[in-house]
Amino acid sequence: MLLTQVVLHNVGVFLGRNEVDLSMASAERPVVLFGGLNGGGKTTFLESLQLGLYGKLAKTARRGSKAYEAYLESLINENVHPEEGACIELAFREQEDHEDREYRVVRTWRRVRTRITESVEVEVDGLLDQQLSQSWDEEVERFLPQRLCSLFFFDGEQIEALADPNQSSEILQTAISGLLGLELVDQLVTDLRVTKRNKLSERTNPQHRAKLDEIGRQVEALNDERNSLLARRGELVREVAQAQNELDRANSDYERQGGNLLDKLRELEAQKSHQKAVQSRIREEMRLLAAGAFPLRLVTKQLETLRAKASKELDGKLVSDALPILSTHDEQVIEWIECRASQPELSKELKEFLDQLRRQQEEKAHATTELDLPRTALYQLSNLLDDGLDQLAERAKRTSNELSKIEDNLADIERALVRVPDESALSEVIRRRERARLQYERVDAELQSTDGQLNALAASLAEEYRRSEEAEREARLAGLRDQLDERVISTADRIAGTMETFKAKVLERHLARLETLILESYKALLHKEGLVGSIRIDPEELKLTVLRSDGTPIEPGRLSAGERQLLATSVLWGLAKASGRALPVVIDTPLGRLDATHRRNLVENYFSNASHQVILLSTDEEITDRYYESLAPTISGEYEIYFDEERGGSGIRPGYPFEEAA
Repeated sequence: MLLTQVVLHNVGVFLGRNEVDLSMASAERPVVLFGGLNGGGKTTFLESLQLGLYGKLAKTARRGSKAYEAYLESLINENVHPEEGACIELAFREQEDHEDREYRVVRTWRRVRTRITESVEVEVDGLLDQQLSQSWDEEVERFLPQRLCSLFFFDGEQIEALADPNQSSEILQTAISGLLGLELVDQLVTDLRVTKRNKLSERTNPQHRAKLDEIGRQVEALNDERNSLLARRGELVREVAQAQNELDRANSDYERQGGNLLDKLRELEAQKSHQKAVQSRIREEMRLLAAGAFPLRLVTKQLETLRAKASKELDGKLVSDALPILSTHDEQVIEWIECRASQPELSKELKEFLDQLRRQQEEKAHATTELDLPRTALYQLSNLLDDGLDQLAERAKRTSNELSKIEDNLADIERALVRVPDESALSEVIRRRERARLQYERVDAELQSTDGQLNALAASLAEEYRRSEEAEREARLAGLRDQLDERVISTADRIAGTMETFKAKVLERHLARLETLILESYKALLHKEGLVGSIRIDPEELKLTVLRSDGTPIEPGRLSAGERQLLATSVLWGLAKASGRALPVVIDTPLGRLDATHRRNLVENYFSNASHQVILLSTDEEITDRYYESLAPTISGEYEIYFDEERGGSGIRPGYPFEEAA
């Protein structure tokens, strides 16, 4: 199947007739790229493809629990009268018996008096086919089975939901069941149970029949409530993803405008106060140094001279005090020698030598005293010169370095304080962030509550099924006489058991191939050879587990958000390949919250290989210029989805609008 044209006439935000040529230039260029801002109509375009094909059977997020007619009426552009209506045309090419056939599906709806009427016309090779038009709801399964639609038409929010470990099991179960047709088996088992219960109700006495009818009504009511909750849960999953995206955008805008600095204002002011106190303490310490002996380091040489002179004066004073003792001592020595020496000349020489020494000492003793420095002062001066001034210099250097560091810190804090915006300037983004936070908390709480209700309903259904089986046994014991009915009931049990066995065997047969295809897809996107060794899908719960090369499981929390989203994309890619169908892939907001590396892996390895035709619907924050350059060799067509303020509606025109995005 190859889409060749889409026409949207007054559909949703699209005003007037908007035609898009989707035919490809060549097989090497499978990508058709659409760009548009949020709210411009990308999601409407994706849902229009599904609505055009499947009508009331289309599973679109915006329909939710609305009645089909109300949904169609909501899709008529608000600027035109409902009686004018809206129209979707889808043209595609399909090969049949080795020949290409051109199909065009035209789905039109408008208000006629108080009702919305819808018509479907199908052309084959340019000619209207009445029979195909009347049976299109059944015939569309030949081209793109509705159960496979979610594998080929999806958006970034669906990938995010599949990447969530708490939601992936349920989504994977639905996808695999649709791929293998197992929902038909489940429906058959349910129908067999209904048949069995009806037969029992027909043949049992009024008391047992009333009990079975009451249980049947209870089961039906519980199933209706469960289906309603499941539908609401699907809406909530999307609303949670949308609310999370809006909260992320609001937080990003808040930080970009300096909100993170505003949050740190008190912390910055406290840091400034502390640094100021430390600065004052250090400056006081430096003043004390300056008031002490430290400035003497400027006159170290003069102090050395002073110390030498003071030492000399002190030596002279000591000699002066000792001169009388020295004189007496010299006289005693000479007298002793004269009495005992036999050489008078030696005594004379010794006397002259001692006289000379004494005269030298007397010269010292009689030297002029200028400083008269006390001994204690000279001792203190020596301590300063030998060690004290150096220690004071080291202390001063250390204190100066500390002061420089503190002043640098204060300068950084002052620069940060200057960048802190005024709170009033952020009032709008603060209000938007708070609204986004409250919306996220509200829908997330409702989702958790819905999950709790679904769990409670599952328990109630299990209890009702147990009661039903017990009542059936009681009814059988009470006297089933019609052997044909008995045979129907027992056969229903056997067939139901056979179907369950068949379902298990189908899963066992196909899961290994699905695991291999998903693993191949994941490795192609991940580019981390050593991270993943294999993929396992539990046949009971259909829960997917990623294993390392040594066979140990990788906890979902150990994978980054980007790695989980690539895994979700790989699941859809692997399931699509397993379908064996050549169908176009349509992806809305494809890159989600992936980081730059994972985005490049997706652009370079997935988009051009996902299918023979790939339609991408991108925002200005996704396929920007650097990704566009990588994708360009595979692009056949480029379009812009834009909103015209004057006309009050969206349109589509050639050319991708975000090539110059940063």
